[in-house]
Amino acid sequence: MRRKIWMHDPHAGGTTIPSGVRQETERRIRASAEERYAGTFSRLDIRFHGALCYIDAYVEPELPSRRLLHVFHETREEYFNRVREVPLHLCRLRYFGGQKIWSMAFYTYSNERYEPCTFPNGTFYGTPEEAFEVGAAYLRVRSSVPGPRPRKKRAAEHHASAVRRARVARSPAAERDRSPHGGRSTATVVGFGYPDRVTQCSQGGADVGGERETESP
Repeated sequence: MRRKIWMHDPHAGGTTIPSGVRQETERRIRASAEERYAGTFSRLDIRFHGALCYIDAYVEPELPSRRLLHVFHETREEYFNRVREVPLHLCRLRYFGGQKIWSMAFYTYSNERYEPCTFPNGTFYGTPEEAFEVGAAYLRVRSSVPGPRPRKKRAAEHHASAVRRARVARSPAAERDRSPHGGRSTATVVGFGYPDRVTQCSQGGADVGGERETESP
């Protein structure tokens, strides 16, 4: 006989959000938004329905082209008035009680619906501020704030990259036959860690003034 197993779904059900929690949640979200993203939106719309909290942002539209105005049969003023009232959906929170027991869904414009996702902490539960930080990806894209700088290569990566680029220009056997130094042979090797520098060296022996010398047998 099969037994039923109860499993908790962080993206279903929930607890109706009390009035006091609604007010506190809205205050926290607005404070976080003003602190980190002031100037990237004109206003926020925070709505509550049962166990859900919806966060939308309104942004100033970009200057339309003449072609775009012609397509919509609008003047520039009509275009601005219309687009300013189109919300930018950020995310939706689901309440399970407590200050940190919220799950969230990120609004995807590719399929125009809310998709369950994790918080930056790697779990399905977090705070309203953390949820807004995820949804604010749309605000970061529209703003002129530069993104994070690329990570610098570590010294080990530089060394490994230099080793891969290093190539011996001439073989030892060919150098022994053509060496102008009698029994000595030289070879050109790209300098490790400095690909723009070339060092003359041989396949064995000691460094002498930028060259490594060997005695032919």
